[in-house]
Amino acid sequence: MNLHTPYAKNHDHLRDLSSRYVHVEELPWKPTPYPGVEIKILMEDKQTGLLTALFRWQPGSTLPLHE
Repeated sequence: MNLHTPYAKNHDHLRDLSSRYVHVEELPWKPTPYPGVEIKILMEDKQTGLLTALFRWQPGSTLPLHE
């Protein structure tokens, strides 16, 4: 595993399964490929696809079927 929180400060020294305190308000909202849907990544492992995130949906936005 290679867990990390993008844009989080002071997480580089943490081991993969260590608890993390995330200052959510300090993390940026990032656009997704879907109009009106943004994501704030709290933790991810790009090797395994593990992802914990918040999503922000604008009124009327939709997400097509996906896997």
